[in-house]
Amino acid sequence: MNYSECIGRIRKRRGWTQKRLAGQISRQTDRKYNDTSISRWEKASEPVPDVVQRWVEGALRARVITFANQKGGVAKTTSAVNIAYALMKAGYKILLVDGDPQSNATMAVGLDHVDLDEKRLTIHDALFEDRRPPLADVIVTTADGLDVLPAGPRLSRAEKSSAVLPGAPMRLKLALEGVRTDYDYIVIDCPPNLGIMTTSALAAATHVLIPCSTGRFDLYGVAMFLPEVAEAQQWLNNELKVLGLLPTRVNAQHQVDQALLREMKEEYGEQMEVFAPVPAVTDMQKAWYNGKIPLSVVRRDHPLGVYHDIAARIIELTE
Repeated sequence: MNYSECIGRIRKRRGWTQKRLAGQISRQTDRKYNDTSISRWEKASEPVPDVVQRWVEGALRARVITFANQKGGVAKTTSAVNIAYALMKAGYKILLVDGDPQSNATMAVGLDHVDLDEKRLTIHDALFEDRRPPLADVIVTTADGLDVLPAGPRLSRAEKSSAVLPGAPMRLKLALEGVRTDYDYIVIDCPPNLGIMTTSALAAATHVLIPCSTGRFDLYGVAMFLPEVAEAQQWLNNELKVLGLLPTRVNAQHQVDQALLREMKEEYGEQMEVFAPVPAVTDMQKAWYNGKIPLSVVRRDHPLGVYHDIAARIIELTE
């Protein structure tokens, strides 16, 4: 591996200055480097230290974050799309993977899921068709600059036929391996069930993030889902880590929401990160209705700006 070229590649892919990259490497390696160090490494006029070589090897492979919960209506797609956008705005190269036959994430970023499905340019074609196109051929870049692996209605067939498809749970992982060095983060949105696509996403992920709205039954859903994650860790992916719990649709004025948020922290706060709560706001639905990612149309100080804070915390926990 040519580490000098790789450092330049990472910096340019993220759109960072040499000073910013030096700060990032310094924080994550517990060393002190500056922009002069980066310049010398990129020019190969100075050897790249071993500790920085290890950092480069890790930085070249995307973290794969699966947003999953078998409970529906917990703002899973909303959170996946907005956090993918926030990570992109933070300077990272992102791939958003829609693993739900309902194709909500695909539609949320302004893509025509029916048209893509008819053209055989979806995740279903890349994973489950006999003549599978390379993953790069079905990735679409949106007007916002976000790369998306879209879904379409035919993905529902995978749930029915997966039992007879060789290696079905591992197909997503193998497909993503071919593009992991092209991205910093891969965000996977899952359907609200424990079928083949959720199983595949857990097998492919480095981390799982569990969105959960503040409802009594939603909290029970987390307790039911965590054993499924443990099974995936044991049988499919021993590198999978639980990134944390993301409280969503929280109304800070409601005492029940406050009580359930406290209960969430008391129950799970010691074993995993409980992220800052995402408020319930009407601007979210307005943005979706107009075909926009909510975070792309609100100011940083808007309540939805918490997604930027959540993205920053995800970066801290995964790099």
